[in-house]
Amino acid sequence: MPHKLVIANQKGGVAKTTTTLCLARYFGDRGLRVLIVDTDPQGSITLALRGTNRVEHDLHDFIVRQLSFDLCKLTVGERIDVLPSNKETTKVDAILGLNPSQLFSFRGTFAPVEKDYDVLLFDCAPSISVVQTAALIYAQRLLIPVAMDILAIHGALACLDEQPAGRTTMSSSRPPLRLFQPARAPPPQPTRAEAQPQRRRACARVASRAYWCDLPPAIASCSPQPSRH
Repeated sequence: MPHKLVIANQKGGVAKTTTTLCLARYFGDRGLRVLIVDTDPQGSITLALRGTNRVEHDLHDFIVRQLSFDLCKLTVGERIDVLPSNKETTKVDAILGLNPSQLFSFRGTFAPVEKDYDVLLFDCAPSISVVQTAALIYAQRLLIPVAMDILAIHGALACLDEQPAGRTTMSSSRPPLRLFQPARAPPPQPTRAEAQPQRRRACARVASRAYWCDLPPAIASCSPQPSRH
């Protein structure tokens, strides 16, 4: 069974897509077969790896239209495939939201392709969505890239607050692992004195509910390169 990881933060601009790309390159270079699932309707992963080239099929086609996975995936590098996304992904969110049981659907949807990969990475949009919740229930692992500013910290808290809806589905013997990667130091900003206690309280809430860690240093030095195909 492959390792599965959701990369998410409700705040944009904290290097979610960059982290996903670097992880894919890191694992691929070490001989692991990687599938990136782009769940963001903006399609940042797809844009980064394919440029403006039109993608024939996408996540919506795979989940809603139930087209063949081989028809929908893109091979973007040695041992790295992508299930691309575009604005049609918003329809996936709407359809999954019609029935609460659909939150569990990723288990059946991705089960047939698990044998072909060692790692599945889910890159999520900077917003709360049904697709993100379904991915989290399926993956049971969450990585939250975070910059050291109050907005990014509150975005991380929003991700944690989203988890209770799916917590009963998590294995009691294997709780969801919440990893926080400091993406970068924030630029100097004038801060009102009364904002400092608010920032400290937010950081304390995050620290009390998560495991803090740094990713392997080699990941930071990875520079994913789009395939020439």
